[in-house]
This record gives sequence, structure tokens and C-alpha cells, in this order.
Amino acid sequence: MFRAPNTKTHTRTLFAMTEVTYHSIVRNLRSGHRNAVVGLALTTLQSLVMVGVFLLMFTLWGCARHRLGVISCCSSCPASFFT
Repeated sequence: MFRAPNTKTHTRTLFAMTEVTYHSIVRNLRSGHRNAVVGLALTTLQSLVMVGVFLLMFTLWGCARHRLGVISCCSSCPASFFT
């Protein structure tokens, strides 16, 4: 008897999926800490530490000296696996 018209456009569907993704990310961040700002800061810090560890690993292996066009610098470099 009382039905709302069901007119879903591509834009409305895209907005709905974006909203679901946003809320999923926020829920995941908030599970780490009750304060949203602290949770975001911890996630950012965790990402920066991970990038720093990878940079340190590649520096210790000697693979940070890659130039454009050079795939691998040494035989122990993980990039030499693809050559």
C-alpha cells in the first residue's frame, strides 16, 4: 500500500558503496582505540614504521641504489629474481 519508489541510479549506488566503505574503515580504526584521533594517529604511525623498516631492509641489502632503467644492483637483491 505504501511503497517508496525504488529508483536507484549509478550515482546513488556509488554513494552508498562509498558510505559503507567509509563506515567500515572508521569502525576498523575505532576498534584500535576509543578515541578516533588517537586511533588514526596510531594507524598512521604504524604505516610509517612499516615503510621505515622496509627502507632500512633495502638499505642494508644495498638495493636502495637503483636508478631508472636498472632492475637490480646485486645478485642478493630481491629485484634480481625477476631478471
